[in-house]
Amino acid sequence: MDQKNTTLGLLIRQAIDYYKYLLMCFLKGLKKYWGYSVLLFVIFSFIFILKYTKTQTYSTVKLGYVFNSINKKYYGDLLFDLDQLVDLKEYNKLGDLLNIDTKLASNIVSLKAKNIVNSKLHEDFTEGEIPFYVHLKVVKNGSITKLQTAITLYLQRDEFSNAQILTQHQSWTANINKLKNELITINNLILPDAKYLLPLLQLKNEKITQLIQLERNLKNNNNVNLLNQFEAFQVSKKSQLSSFTIKLSLLFLFSIFITSIFIFWYKDEK
Repeated sequence: MDQKNTTLGLLIRQAIDYYKYLLMCFLKGLKKYWGYSVLLFVIFSFIFILKYTKTQTYSTVKLGYVFNSINKKYYGDLLFDLDQLVDLKEYNKLGDLLNIDTKLASNIVSLKAKNIVNSKLHEDFTEGEIPFYVHLKVVKNGSITKLQTAITLYLQRDEFSNAQILTQHQSWTANINKLKNELITINNLILPDAKYLLPLLQLKNEKITQLIQLERNLKNNNNVNLLNQFEAFQVSKKSQLSSFTIKLSLLFLFSIFITSIFIFWYKDEK
C-alpha cells in the first residue's frame, strides 16, 4: 500500500512540475518573443474583419402554404430548384423563374422548403395534404412581401393542376348559381301563413350554408395557397458573429500559448 501511495504521489508531483515548466516557458516566451503574439493578433484581427465584412444583416420569415392537388414533394422539388440557384448565386436564372428583376432576386440569402415536422420537403413522399413551409432569408426586410408573392405565383403556375382547378371552378360556379336560384324560389314560398314555414326556413339555412362553403372554396381555388404571413425577424451582425468571435478568441489565446512555448523551447531551452 505504501509503495502504491509513493508511486501515485510521485506521479502527481511530476505532473505538477511539468505544468509549472510549461507555464514558465509560456511566460518567458511571451515576454521575450512578444512580437510573435502581435503578429498572431494581426492575423486573427484580419480574419475577424474579413468575416465581418462578408456578414450581412438579414431578415427571416416563414411562409406557410396549403395545397389541394399534386403531392407535396412536387412543390418541394420546385422550391429546391430555387434553393440551388440561391446557393450558386445564379440570380439571373432565379429572377427569370420568379418573374422578378435580378436586383430583387439577389436579396434572397436562403430559401428552404420544409414540411410540418421540419424535414426537407423534396424528400417527403407522404400523401397527406398537410401545410408546408418556406423559410426565407432576405437582405432587405421590405422585399419580403414582393418575394412571397413571386414565390406563390411560381408555385401556382403548374398547367396540369390549373386545368383541374378550372374544371372544379366551373363546377362550383354552376352549383353556386343553382343554389342562388333555389334560394329565390324558397324565399318566394316563405310567407307568414305558409303551411310548411318551419321546414322552408330550415331548408333555406341549409342552402345558405352550402352557398357560403362553395363561395369560400371558389375564392381559395388554387393548387397552392399562401397562409397568413408569419412575423419577420431581423438577424443582426452582432448576433451572427457572437459565437464566431468567442471561438476565434479562444483559438487566438491557444495559438499564443503554443507559439510562445514552442519558440522559447526551440531558441532557449534547446
